Amino acid sequence: MDIFALPSFYEGQPFSLIEAQAAGLPCFVSDKVSQETNVTKNVTYLPIDDVTAWKNEIEFFSFSDNRIDRRDQNVKYLLRNGFSSEDNANKLIKSYDDFKVNRR
Repeated sequence: MDIFALPSFYEGQPFSLIEAQAAGLPCFVSDKVSQETNVTKNVTYLPIDDVTAWKNEIEFFSFSDNRIDRRDQNVKYLLRNGFSSEDNANKLIKSYDDFKVNRR
């Protein structure tokens, strides 16, 4: 893939966008997508109703940087910010433990 585009009217936390960032893809998404999904600060938000803005932004995007370097940098950033399977497993275990304690 060269880019990741998500022209969506209704999205909460699209994990496909997180995965695209981890892969080092340039991400172009609708302004309807939550700003919280920009975990690497490399996501471009565009108005969902402006096709010309999408065309221009993607057409004039500079593909000169190395995707492998960007991917490696993004993966490190994601891991530091709680997007590892280990971190998420620990959060899930804690929520189960909290649930059991509160039910007693």
